[in-house]
Amino acid sequence: KLLLKSNSMSLKPTLSELADLSLAASRLWTLDSNRLQYGKDYILDLQGCRKYSDGDVAARPLFKSLDESIFSRSTFKTFAALLDNYSAETGQAEVVTQEEQVEDSAFLNALCSTECIRYLGEYLTAKKVIANTGATKQYLFDLWFKMYKRDHSSRGCDSSAFEHVFVGEISQDFKTGEMIVKGLHNWIQIYLQERDGVLDYRGYRRPRNRGLSSLKFDLEAEQVLSMQFEWKGHLKPVGTSLIGVSPEFEIALYTMCFACGKYEDGQSARTPVQIGPYSVDVITHHFGGKGLGSGYVEEAAFTPDQAATRIQSAVRARQGYRGAPAASGG
Repeated sequence: KLLLKSNSMSLKPTLSELADLSLAASRLWTLDSNRLQYGKDYILDLQGCRKYSDGDVAARPLFKSLDESIFSRSTFKTFAALLDNYSAETGQAEVVTQEEQVEDSAFLNALCSTECIRYLGEYLTAKKVIANTGATKQYLFDLWFKMYKRDHSSRGCDSSAFEHVFVGEISQDFKTGEMIVKGLHNWIQIYLQERDGVLDYRGYRRPRNRGLSSLKFDLEAEQVLSMQFEWKGHLKPVGTSLIGVSPEFEIALYTMCFACGKYEDGQSARTPVQIGPYSVDVITHHFGGKGLGSGYVEEAAFTPDQAATRIQSAVRARQGYRGAPAASGG
């Protein structure tokens, strides 16, 4: 894996990257030296491919193995320390202790030493989102860790962008009225909660666009995974996670798309990007005037050419089936 040099000049975005978030996201992918390798650092067990009406089609955990020595890495270690600092249910005011504030600061310090976040700081400075790269840490704190009210019935602030995206929350579904899991898009939290018996993986959804060659790799090696699971007894109907990426990569990707994406309705942005072999849409939501409400990826929609190819393949498959000769008796 070829990584760019760590000097400050190499971390400055090019004019092309400043004009195209997809190129900037691709640069982040290249800079993510902490990204895990499938087969070396972790192994998945996808099991059943879900359809919308299926129940639980996975009898075993999603993670077959993970080399937990990754938690000695600075950003992984400080990230994991934050995951037990929150109450899952919205509507319950969060109490931020002095110890938790120290943990938040330690994570931000670890982030700011990485190439992904240093590149993000250069990018946001060039885009005049922040005054200079020295303001990166404060900007990330304000965006990810400042608390706000997500549930208006709460007497105090009950949520933050970090809690929603990386830790997960349980709140009422607007359509059904049932309590469901919202957020919880991070693979590390999924792994830890599954390891501790709190999360039940229920199967995956086959990807629209394969990132890797099916002739060389199994689906388990894909790093964009849509799945269903139960967490603390509540359903996450479907969610998509970036498997094996570092905390700094996700923070940088969602921050960049939030700050620089195009908000056609003023509230939500869908930013198509290419990260390594994967075409995804980065979805970011404003939460009122309070900042980032959510950030996650979805598989990119088919282009017109891809859709036409898929339709043609389906038609040829049906014609081939109808024209197949009857099997002869043995």
